[in-house]
Amino acid sequence: PREAVTKGWLWDSRTLLGYDVSPKLHALLEGLYRLRLSGVGLPLGDQDSREALRLQLLTAPRDATALATSPRLMVAQVADGELQLSQVPADDLALLPFEQILLLDTHAELLVWRAADVPPDDPTVDLLERKAHDIAAARFPTAKVLSVAQGSTLERCFLCRLASSRRDPPTLHEKTFPRLQSIPAGARQAMLAHLGHTEQLSLLEWCTQCGVCGVTQ
Repeated sequence: PREAVTKGWLWDSRTLLGYDVSPKLHALLEGLYRLRLSGVGLPLGDQDSREALRLQLLTAPRDATALATSPRLMVAQVADGELQLSQVPADDLALLPFEQILLLDTHAELLVWRAADVPPDDPTVDLLERKAHDIAAARFPTAKVLSVAQGSTLERCFLCRLASSRRDPPTLHEKTFPRLQSIPAGARQAMLAHLGHTEQLSLLEWCTQCGVCGVTQ
């Protein structure tokens, strides 16, 4: 859990003091950060479209608004013919290594991402897309379903909804995703390079910019 990574918060422009952060405070900070990445915070579409999204957020049920501030990113696998979804942190580092099929649920959108070496007719992709369409049809208004291939132009739409944790120090990468420890440093850097450059701040950078800074050990 990310609470185990972030150890303290206090910044008075000159001195940084560290202490164990309250889980409730952390949840608020991360929720505001995630909301900034959602369709409500991103400057997409015309002003009327953005206002409609904001109105939808204010009037939507609690489970819908929860996904705007805490989107679900899940790894898809098939076991005994059944589709299984395992939730992971909604960070761009979840794409590493590039051999997975993922589903990102932001309530308004369901994005199915597949690695470049996964063919579009892969049975897992087919099952996941069907699942995504079933979920979308049960929502009002109907959620948008997008199929995203690694390296495609739509991938930026997928990445911009995720926290840009690749901008954080490598030591934090391993704490958020322990499995990255098994990938040699050189191979990991090559994978990160494939994600491309981003100006989008990570959660830690955003908190620092807002004047609330995290201490990590």
